[in-house]
Amino acid sequence: MPSPRHDALVKMFEHRPELAVEILRDLMGAELPDTPPLTAWLRQKYAASWRRS
Repeated sequence: MPSPRHDALVKMFEHRPELAVEILRDLMGAELPDTPPLTAWLRQKYAASWRRS
C-alpha cells in the first residue's frame, strides 16, 4: 500500500507534470530545451489524469 507521502508526490506530478522538467532543469542542472512544446506535450500526454482529479 502506498504511503501518504507517495500519494502526495503522485498527485503533485499529475496536477503539474511540468514540475518534473523544472526540477530536472533548475534543481539538478539537467540541460533540457526551454521550449513550450515540451510543456504542451506533457499536458497532452497527461490530460486524462488531470480531468479525473
